[in-house]
Amino acid sequence: MARLAILRLVRKRLEAAGVSRVKASILGPTIFHEVKRYRVTEARALLQPIDMVEVVEVARFRIDGGRLWREYCRWHSGPIDHRDDPRERIYCGNRVAEGQGYCREHRRSERALYEYCMSMSGSKALEACKVLDSKTRLEYALYMLDKGDGKPKVGVTRSFRLLERIAEQPHTVATLLHVFDSAYQARKAEMLLSRDLGIATEKGARKARYTADPGRALARIRYVAEKAAKLLGIRWEESFFRVDPPELMKTAKQLEQLKDTIEVDVKAYWGGFLVVNAENLGILSVKDQRLLHKDGSSLV
Repeated sequence: MARLAILRLVRKRLEAAGVSRVKASILGPTIFHEVKRYRVTEARALLQPIDMVEVVEVARFRIDGGRLWREYCRWHSGPIDHRDDPRERIYCGNRVAEGQGYCREHRRSERALYEYCMSMSGSKALEACKVLDSKTRLEYALYMLDKGDGKPKVGVTRSFRLLERIAEQPHTVATLLHVFDSAYQARKAEMLLSRDLGIATEKGARKARYTADPGRALARIRYVAEKAAKLLGIRWEESFFRVDPPELMKTAKQLEQLKDTIEVDVKAYWGGFLVVNAENLGILSVKDQRLLHKDGSSLV
């Protein structure tokens, strides 16, 4: 019998992949910018068997279709203020009963406060950010990325996770707008740009999109980032970067529905999508948010 497990994280290894010189032009003079490029060179799934608190790293596992999945508390023992080895974390084994992804035992933890601050909206988010600031002081990166459609996306993450966070979202090019030492100030700036002024959005792309013309994407994000810096009264360094999608990603079929159990081999990761080789189905892309913190997986 398959051993049920919870997908907790896709561990990613990122490496520098060079620098491209991109022509940014829509209207007006043509300007060239350097874009630092990175790539995900390794991706592995971290699964927590439901009878354990530790995780197991695997490249092959099953995605269990045909049944209802249960959601589990997102708390783990990793530090909130610096990078750690996620393979050594201890995870909570409680099913979610309180909403917002945390059980009663952990709903007031620093990790829960961070998620409330970053994922809730309006005054509720800002109140959580204030409490978080009173408990710990971190550096927060306010970033912007072009997602291939409509307005650029603006977001906030802990500075040491910036590159990894960009790798988790579909994008053509990204930029760091500013670094804050307060979660409250960072989120307030994000909300000002998205909800109050409307020059950016907090919503990411629902599908893995690839912009055919990176120059147009660069021009769009450059224009909006310059405007954002003036409105916020901050200094923007005008530096750009991106995480290149793997070749397999460009031809993978996105898995929309899952009715049967499939066994998959993890091949790559980009933009919040696992790229897997599924028996009898070929190369697929699966949005990791569909699987994370749910017992929809099992060990082979």
